[in-house]
Amino acid sequence: MTDTTQSIFDHGPSDQQALIIFVSTLEADLRTVLFPSGESHSPIADEEMAGLARDAFEPGVVRQFEDLRTQLTERWAEHQDGLERHGLLGPQLRFKLAVNELGRNRYVEAVSGGNQPPWGWRNALERYLVAADVILDSLSAALGGVGAAIGEFKKMIEWLLADTWKRGWPA
Repeated sequence: MTDTTQSIFDHGPSDQQALIIFVSTLEADLRTVLFPSGESHSPIADEEMAGLARDAFEPGVVRQFEDLRTQLTERWAEHQDGLERHGLLGPQLRFKLAVNELGRNRYVEAVSGGNQPPWGWRNALERYLVAADVILDSLSAALGGVGAAIGEFKKMIEWLLADTWKRGWPA
């Protein structure tokens, strides 16, 4: 997992930088979910589905994350109108990022053995990913569809997590 000791807001007032951090953190978290290390277990209980997800992630979804970062770094000025229309600048962006960060922090606490929510860490992960949907969907719309495949992939992961949880498989 990426560094959780700092808030996304600790990196300065730049909306551009905050969105780049969001994209990079989401990519790293999805990688951790799909490729657990050490004694960690994949939150996707169906190993065949987990394997298909890993195959889709690299290189396809990873390339989409790179395209998003490129748009945000090299074409930021061109996308200002779209970013504003989709609430990805100023206070609206900060609110969306704050809600997303809250969801992510709850997930990180759950997997690190801290305050385990009664519904389990898989559900905490699913809730975090659902919060990220709002930003990711707006970002893709503002950038002319760039990153749409990430949102679709992530929603499939959410579905697998919900399916696991609803079947009563171990959290």
